Amino acid sequence: WHLGYTLGAFYLALLGDLVSDLVTLPIVIIRKREGCIRIQAIVTFAMTILVLILGTANMQNIKANELTYTSEKLAKRHRFVFISDLHVGSSQSPGTIEDAVFEIATLKPDFVVLGGDITDEFTSLEEMQTTYSLLGSLDFPVYFVYGNHDNGYFRYRNFSSRELREELSKKGGTNLGDE
Repeated sequence: WHLGYTLGAFYLALLGDLVSDLVTLPIVIIRKREGCIRIQAIVTFAMTILVLILGTANMQNIKANELTYTSEKLAKRHRFVFISDLHVGSSQSPGTIEDAVFEIATLKPDFVVLGGDITDEFTSLEEMQTTYSLLGSLDFPVYFVYGNHDNGYFRYRNFSSRELREELSKKGGTNLGDE
C-alpha cells in the first residue's frame, strides 16, 4: 500500500464513515440527542483503520481457485494457471510472488496465462524485472496480455513499454496482444 493511492484512501475513509454511521445509528436513535458526534468519530476512525489493516493483510493472501470447464472443441484435457492483478510493488511483495511461482511449479500446468496488471505505476524497474524473471523461470509456456496498468495508460511509470516488452519476451513469453 502506497500513500500515492490518495483516491483509494479517500474511498477507504468514506467506507469507514458509512459503516460507522450504520453502527452508531441505533445509539443516536436511542439517545435522541445530538452529542453522539464523538462516538461517531471514534467508530469512524476505528472502522477505517480496521478496513485498512484487513485489506492490506488480505492482498498478500493469494488464493487458488480450481475450476473445470468442458468443451467438445478440445481434443484433450488442459490444465493451466491464470494470474492477474498482482500490482507488484504496490499490492504484492517479491516474497509473495516467489511463493506463488513455487506453487504454480508444483501444479505442473500445461501453460500459464498472465491476465494483465501484473505491474502498475508504483512498480520499480527492478521489481518488474524480478517479477517477470520469476514468472519466466517456470518450465511451462507463459502467455500474457497487458492490463491498463501494465500498458502505460498512466503517465507516471518507472519503466518504458519497450523495457516491459523486452522483459516479457526474454524467457520466451508470448504476448497475446488483444487476441
